Amino acid sequence: MSDTRQKKYGEAPAPRGPRPAARATERRSFHEESRNDRERGRRSEAPRRQYSSFTGEQAERPSRRQEEFSGWSRPGQREARAPRDARPSPWQMESELLPALPDVVRRELDALGQALRTVRPLRSAHYRNLPADIEALSRLLTCERSGLYRPYWSSPASTSAYLYYFLPWNVLRLARLFRSLPLPDPRLWLEKGQTPLLLDGGSGPLSVPLALWLARPEWRALPIQVLAVDNAVQPMELGRDVMAAWGDILGQPVWQVRVERGSLEHMPRLERKLADTLERQERHLRPWLLTAANVLNELSAESRQMNREDDEDEEGSGGVRRLENLLDELEPLCWPAPLNEDETGSADEALLPAALFVEPGTRLGGKTISRLRDAALERDLMPLAPCTHRAPCPLAHAHAGRGWCHFTFDCEGAPQWLQE
Repeated sequence: MSDTRQKKYGEAPAPRGPRPAARATERRSFHEESRNDRERGRRSEAPRRQYSSFTGEQAERPSRRQEEFSGWSRPGQREARAPRDARPSPWQMESELLPALPDVVRRELDALGQALRTVRPLRSAHYRNLPADIEALSRLLTCERSGLYRPYWSSPASTSAYLYYFLPWNVLRLARLFRSLPLPDPRLWLEKGQTPLLLDGGSGPLSVPLALWLARPEWRALPIQVLAVDNAVQPMELGRDVMAAWGDILGQPVWQVRVERGSLEHMPRLERKLADTLERQERHLRPWLLTAANVLNELSAESRQMNREDDEDEEGSGGVRRLENLLDELEPLCWPAPLNEDETGSADEALLPAALFVEPGTRLGGKTISRLRDAALERDLMPLAPCTHRAPCPLAHAHAGRGWCHFTFDCEGAPQWLQE
């Protein structure tokens, strides 16, 4: 319990001991090490893999990435709430959270490089500058986040860096996650005459749809509609072109993707707009999966200041209010109307959508997911994975931010061209 909370309930604040002089296990990114080396007049040694330069792990440790994810779905009925600790999650971690990709899927992932070169070919000079562009974008996304108020997609160098480096890694980690998560089966939607809709907020270059398409080959031929929503249209269009090129290379069908400019809060309005369009074509649209990956930590500049990583205030921040407002805006998507107005709604309980949020496994990402989980539980959303319970998270209010929920991710299954 923090000092603020102790004072709130009339208790004396707990004494604070002296802060440690140093932390031997503190993680530093390669860029932080390079900057310190330059200040000491030494030339920094390049990491063995570029991947380690944006994971934030120490150079001598194996390349691993920390992740933070949470998935929710509405319970079938609005019954009175039972105590949280009495309502276990339906997923009990009987399988590995990040299993290795099958060999056939790994070979298909290797073809992503060819699709990227088809959509955005690079000249020799631009390819030689790619490592430096990746390093600059990595700094912007980690230790120089104050510059995120400028859209980095407007820079050709940053765009190429993201497509050739960050996008493939995101697709790999999300594909491994999608292999294990208890996602609803879109074929249930089709059996009831509904078109399943994947709503991806903060979509960027379609990392989530690309990873889901890769991870679940049995769903590729289904008439799934994808609605990608982002404040920038260019990366979504690039991602759509990458999916089309990837499908052509593999000889596989791809999903129809529609892109719309807007923020996460605009997703319900844009979903209704698309639903009205397809209704006129006698194609009944129904939300199937709501996703948002690596976007909650990129809130507005004001909220981002309230969510800075060294902020110890857990209550009343602008970031918390933004997350609560987001869940309130997504409420109509979580509780779609019954298929038949004359029914009570029990006939389509199986068609309740699921929501998935994924953030980097940093302190900021872990704190954001923990706050979102608290707000979701208050709105009777049922956690599916990776939490195996509905009780308060013991790491959500760790003292001074020294602990946070995250998962480590190795680079098994990454194509050779991505690791070099």
